[in-house]
Amino acid sequence: MQFVYPLFLWALAAISIPIIIHLFHFRRYKKIVFSDIRFLQQLQEQNKSKQKLKDLLILLCRILAVSAMVLAFAQPFIPLGQNSKTGGSNVISVFVDNSFSMNAQGSDGALFEMAKNKARAIVNAYDNNDKFQVLTNNLSGSEQRVVNKTEALARIDNIEPTAASANLFDVWAKQNTAFLSEGNGNFHTYIISDFQYTQFKLNGLKPDSGIHYNFIPVENKLAQNVSIDSVYFNTPFIKTNEPVALQIKLTNHGQTAVEGLVVKVTLNKVQKALLNVNLAAGESVVAEAAVTQTGDTWQEGEVNITDYPVTFDDKLYFALKPTTQHHILHIGKVTNKFINAVYANDANYLLTQNSFGNINYQDFNKYNLIIVNEPTEWSSGLSNELSSYLDQGGQVLIIPSSENGTVINSFGATIGIPAYGNIINQSLKVTSINNQHVLFKDVFKQRSGNTDYPVVSMHYPLQKQSNTRGKAVITLNNGNDLLWQTAVKKGNVYQLALPLNDAYSNLQQHSLFVPMMLNMALGTQKNKPIYYVINQNKQAFLPTDKTVVQKLIVVKSTQQELITEASLYQGQKVIQTEAINSPGWFKVTEKGNNNVLTVLAFNDNRTESSMKFLSEDDIKAQTESFNKVAVNTADAQVLGAQISSELSGKQLWRWFIMIALLFLFTEIALLRIMR
Repeated sequence: MQFVYPLFLWALAAISIPIIIHLFHFRRYKKIVFSDIRFLQQLQEQNKSKQKLKDLLILLCRILAVSAMVLAFAQPFIPLGQNSKTGGSNVISVFVDNSFSMNAQGSDGALFEMAKNKARAIVNAYDNNDKFQVLTNNLSGSEQRVVNKTEALARIDNIEPTAASANLFDVWAKQNTAFLSEGNGNFHTYIISDFQYTQFKLNGLKPDSGIHYNFIPVENKLAQNVSIDSVYFNTPFIKTNEPVALQIKLTNHGQTAVEGLVVKVTLNKVQKALLNVNLAAGESVVAEAAVTQTGDTWQEGEVNITDYPVTFDDKLYFALKPTTQHHILHIGKVTNKFINAVYANDANYLLTQNSFGNINYQDFNKYNLIIVNEPTEWSSGLSNELSSYLDQGGQVLIIPSSENGTVINSFGATIGIPAYGNIINQSLKVTSINNQHVLFKDVFKQRSGNTDYPVVSMHYPLQKQSNTRGKAVITLNNGNDLLWQTAVKKGNVYQLALPLNDAYSNLQQHSLFVPMMLNMALGTQKNKPIYYVINQNKQAFLPTDKTVVQKLIVVKSTQQELITEASLYQGQKVIQTEAINSPGWFKVTEKGNNNVLTVLAFNDNRTESSMKFLSEDDIKAQTESFNKVAVNTADAQVLGAQISSELSGKQLWRWFIMIALLFLFTEIALLRIMR
């Protein structure tokens, strides 16, 4: 037996009152004159014993009546489950899974509606003075507040499906925050979901011993789904009227093979390719479609399939625009044969040569990359023009001279890049390459521990201060950097630590050199994605070839419109896109100007495409170490009744009220009968 209000048991001290009354109760006797009391002696002795027994019985009745009343007010009960109330108010957090997988049909209808009905039943099972938190995959700020019962039911009614997919760690973090804000109380957590494996991995969770955890699975019987996972081009160059290979990754998440799946590719609503794809059970394939862009403006691309009943991942939107030829300016005493060899073999690049004494500063803005190769002197004019070029988002590569590497330092100090130190004559080797950097991302398909890296004989150490900005791209085994990148204004400055000379290293003859130089000329265009993912990509870069005057930017599709601000990030203007919640193409314009800056394509996250779900036994197995946990698969009506029963337990207070009344009536009877 337990008590809802155990502190009330202190009132048992009230049994001292009838005891005190009994001990200090002195009867006043009335004097009656008798002529002879010989015949009353025996009667008097008999009445005295009877009176003593009567007083003791009355005392016992009073003690038991007071005790029963105190126990009744403490509300004794026999617990029937983990949710039994043990004093204080209840704080209940209910998570309703509203992700796309919940749109499937269950045994009793749509899983999403089943989940909402169960959430309502849970809330209704509690008292009006209890507090509630209603969470969904959105985990918005307003959801994290604790509300009353009426508002909690209204929030459940307003829940809609979403592309968001929160993991259990994030959900528990929001619930724990709410519980901490409420201080003491009885804390109950309810998770209502189909428990998709990719979203709910229970291993590694650390439960709080003071929280009652309730897992409410709704059975998802989906067994088949094909998703379009991603699309991409293997080449960064897309030219008008020239076919280019679009790579389409498809996955069969089901347990049966799919044959003859029709994949359609369109650009600006015009069909460009039609494929038939076969997928074995659980197989992922990359199909290739040749598409040709006929215009020189933004193209709104779409890949779609027909696959029932999960349809949110049957379309994938992308946007692209023809790329122009990339122009590179080489400033040096003589033409460098290694640099020439890189760009001469690719028609997408055009290399221009200027000597230090004959630089055409007026054309700087037309170049994607300016290479300053082995300067022996540095003019103020070059400093000013390079600074202006960086302000427009340009890319600069500085290669030190074997004659005087430190001549660059005067310019470097004005823009905040590392200074070149005195030459170090030491045999070294490259040990680290930042393969997530724009220059080398997707260059390495597979790297082994014995990769053949460039070797260095001599180099100029790049001297960095505590406040030096930038990042290492290639690092030597003595800790010095072979290639360093610094974001300057809207552009980037790359610094090599040595000349492209065989006496210094074999970098210029190494396989790393070609992708490094090609990607450096691409600049930020290499990283520009052809689509973004809702709730995953929080910002998008604006094109560097467009002049953005207004700070307010309009992002508009057929279903959604938002106004955001352009800000500077890593030398480029970006806009925040976390508010986008619908898939499709978005035209980006300056507020008050209809000229399109760029077109962004957004798609739903493919996390929900998987058809693997945790069963009831899986949940029990992974939560067996929890202190207070329950897994319940009952329908909404039964679930509500079970929770109500568990909360109250088997109530005994009515019995104690009846016992108290029984002893009070017994006392009255004793007073009337035993006179």
